[in-house]
Amino acid sequence: MSDPTEKQSGPEDGAAPAPSPATTSPPAPGSPNSAAAALPWWQHKRNQGIAFAALMLLVVAVVFWLPNVVEPPPPPAAGESSAPVPPPSKPIESPWSDAQLAKERRAAQDILSDMLKKQEQLEDMSVSQWAAAEYQQALETATAGDTYYRQRKFEQARENYESGQAQFDRLLQQSATVFDTALEAGTAALEAGRADDALAQFGLAGAIRPDDDTAQQGLARAQVLEQVLALLQSATGLKREQQLEAALEAVEQALALDAASSPAQTALAAIKQAIQDRDFSQAMSEGYAALYSKRFTQAKRSFQQALTIRPGAAEANNALTQARNQHTQTRIQAALAEAERLEQKEQWAAANDSYGKALALDSSLVAGRIGQIRSSARATLDTTVEKLLADPLRLSDPAVHRQGRATLGDMQAIANPGSRLQQQTQRLSALLTEAQQPVTITLQSDNQTQVTVYRVGNLGRFTNRELSLKPGRYTAVGIREGYRDVRREFSVTPGGQTETIVIQSVEKISLDG
Repeated sequence: MSDPTEKQSGPEDGAAPAPSPATTSPPAPGSPNSAAAALPWWQHKRNQGIAFAALMLLVVAVVFWLPNVVEPPPPPAAGESSAPVPPPSKPIESPWSDAQLAKERRAAQDILSDMLKKQEQLEDMSVSQWAAAEYQQALETATAGDTYYRQRKFEQARENYESGQAQFDRLLQQSATVFDTALEAGTAALEAGRADDALAQFGLAGAIRPDDDTAQQGLARAQVLEQVLALLQSATGLKREQQLEAALEAVEQALALDAASSPAQTALAAIKQAIQDRDFSQAMSEGYAALYSKRFTQAKRSFQQALTIRPGAAEANNALTQARNQHTQTRIQAALAEAERLEQKEQWAAANDSYGKALALDSSLVAGRIGQIRSSARATLDTTVEKLLADPLRLSDPAVHRQGRATLGDMQAIANPGSRLQQQTQRLSALLTEAQQPVTITLQSDNQTQVTVYRVGNLGRFTNRELSLKPGRYTAVGIREGYRDVRREFSVTPGGQTETIVIQSVEKISLDG
């Protein structure tokens, strides 16, 4: 059963078909617009102005020129009667055929609608830049379909449209491959420094996908590639001349233009490495120069700087260890030499301190341990002797006297004594002898005072009395009834002349007090 609407617009009634990609409005054959409709649909809009001008010329010709050319029909002969013209026969209706044609026409128009969308996509992708021949072939296929459409051969038109549609689909699929290939070629051209090729390839990729970030970034890089290459070439020359800081600045300028430039990144790493190698070598050279001149502090500072430049560098670590060891050995030798010098001067306490400094640097130092033991013993002996010599009167005390004798024995047992020890030995020996030799002293009193001398005894009352006492310190006490006690300390020196010791109680105690 046919659709009435389709019947009214069917091909049998001469109605114009719906617009399609192949023809904007296909006219019936023989109409005044048939020449314009014969043009391809993809050129139709361009020729609308031409068609309108031709139509206006045709109207002028019909109005002014045609009446003069066409002769009017002769009048009918006299006596002749005009026979009535029979009415035209009514067209034979064909509902089934009309429905089939309408169906085929709609199918062709549906395909054309899809083709128009895909054509727009392809033109947005600038298809003429990368598949001009294939695109033209697809258009020609669609134009052939237009021819069949105008001839109302809708099935053949649909087949051609389907073929053109398939060609459009292949081009759309091909666009992805062309895009990827252009990106790869553009990237390769960038890396190889071919600015023109990079511009062309990224331009093509950008034409296919205008909003693609990768394509736009590649195009931006290609636009500054020549500047980047010029800066890198300048950096290469500066590096060759050992103007490394200037070369570094040039590379950094190149990276400011194109941060993703692989050659610039490689150049940056190489120049930084060259600067590091130069600074490292300079620090090592300064360190060894200082080491050879025994400026150990400066040498260690330079080697540490080298390690800062190149952390973990074996040569710098070894050099720093060498500097430290040599510095330590030098300090040890200096401490030992100082200790020996002080020993020769018989400054035993100071020598002991110097041996201690050497051992602080190397606790396993044998010479330091032996020297410290020797100097410590001599320092102790020297302290003891000086204490005895400083207060000879103490030698009168039996315990102190015994200590002095023992000390004298230790001194005399030392081989190769120095001048200081020899002098100390002589003095102590003499004092020990003198300490045992009594000295006569005189005591004077008032024959009223009871006199006692500690460590000697009670001497009673007397006016004058002589005593024979060993050198030392003594205390005499005088006691008298009714008088304040008196106390008198005096010293007896070896071989000395002792003044008269007066000991008497003369201060009377007041009974009121």
